[in-house]
Amino acid sequence: MTIGILTFHDGPNHGAFLQAWSTLQTLRSAGHDAHIINYKNPEHQQMERPFKAKSLRNPINMFRSWQKTMAFARDQRRFNLGPQICSPSQIDEIHYNTVVIGSDVVWNYQLFGYDPVFFGRVNAKRRIAFSASAGSVTPRDQHPPEMQKDLTQFDAISVRDQNTLQIVKEVASIDATVTLDPALMYDFTIDCDVSNARTENTLLVYSFLQSHETNQLAKDYASAHQLQIKCIGYPPPLRAKKYCDIVDMTCGPFEFIQEFSKAHTVLTSTFHGVVFSLKSGRPFLFVSSNKTHNRVASLLDTFGIAHELELDKEGAVHLFSPNYSSVTQRIRQVGKETREWLLSNL
Repeated sequence: MTIGILTFHDGPNHGAFLQAWSTLQTLRSAGHDAHIINYKNPEHQQMERPFKAKSLRNPINMFRSWQKTMAFARDQRRFNLGPQICSPSQIDEIHYNTVVIGSDVVWNYQLFGYDPVFFGRVNAKRRIAFSASAGSVTPRDQHPPEMQKDLTQFDAISVRDQNTLQIVKEVASIDATVTLDPALMYDFTIDCDVSNARTENTLLVYSFLQSHETNQLAKDYASAHQLQIKCIGYPPPLRAKKYCDIVDMTCGPFEFIQEFSKAHTVLTSTFHGVVFSLKSGRPFLFVSSNKTHNRVASLLDTFGIAHELELDKEGAVHLFSPNYSSVTQRIRQVGKETREWLLSNL
């Protein structure tokens, strides 16, 4: 079966890359002729330009952007992508047995505008939404009028969080299934060795929210536990002198997995930062954000981890150190169910 995957796959974002890789390899391991459709609309391209004017004004930021771009380029070659497609009409020229749309925040139309491609307007016999998320869009928002019709054209829909579940129900009267982010159903030891990873005395920081208060909390936590602070993915603000002991912008997606496996504790403001903290069995400090808290809250609910994120203000920080024996067992169980849902709906 020829399967195309439409998702956010090639931006400089570790979680986006790894969820796309997980879906691709899961389908291929099941014997399908699957590949990533190398599509990105112009607005998305513009948002992810590595050398924006703001970076060009600061040579250190420009160098860090270049380092991150090169790190991702190494691993993105493993997708073996075709030429980039920027127009929906180009996708219509190719016919697929099935197109899988997702995972990630492909239905967050507030990011790059309402893109009909991610809402199923593709040339395929079957259209599957897999662990799709609306991101920071909420049921209270005024949704585009075409969204209702587009959602009803899908042959099967699974979503990644309760927020998106409610949106699909209210907009299209569809009872979707909640499945995990693909990274939680996939075994990355196939691609990178973490078996010999030794826990290091590091507080691993993977966070786009790095306020003065958050930085001070990280320093206090690291001092209390005699840890070094290591920043990856998102550089610390230049004004935050002596905040991070180590800044590594050369960490590609597969090295990212190894960094989580080695860390003593993680500090993160991202959904996938929480995903890989849970997957690696690490205590983590979550920096609450209006952009991510509904997705993270849904994820924690799935694994029975108590929280009060819905009461948080921007920048609030919580330490989570769950019982990982039960969490890991739950990841295996729900991960298996997620994989079965995907393969049975192609």
